[in-house]
Amino acid sequence: MININPGNNENIIRRSSALTGYTFLIELVRKYEQEMGLKEAICAAIDECIDSDILADFLSPHRNEVEKLMNPARPNIHDPTRNTMVPIRPKTASLVMAVELPPDPA
Repeated sequence: MININPGNNENIIRRSSALTGYTFLIELVRKYEQEMGLKEAICAAIDECIDSDILADFLSPHRNEVEKLMNPARPNIHDPTRNTMVPIRPKTASLVMAVELPPDPA
């Protein structure tokens, strides 16, 4: 597993169009989530990637699976301070991708 957050492992990410695209997708989700809910942010980010031909060959046929993996069902727990049920939100959602990297040019 590698860290794909900005500023991390850029030499590896640049060598793979799949990792570059995935990094872009995750950044879009984070950006859109500031303006809307997570589910809507995921859909908007996927739409933008497909429209921009970023991971379109993967995202188009696997859209439903990607949406589910990035926004798993959230169980609820009872919050006694509010006497109500509240959703549990996972801290991170991710996809696992297997990519073959070309040799490092350095």
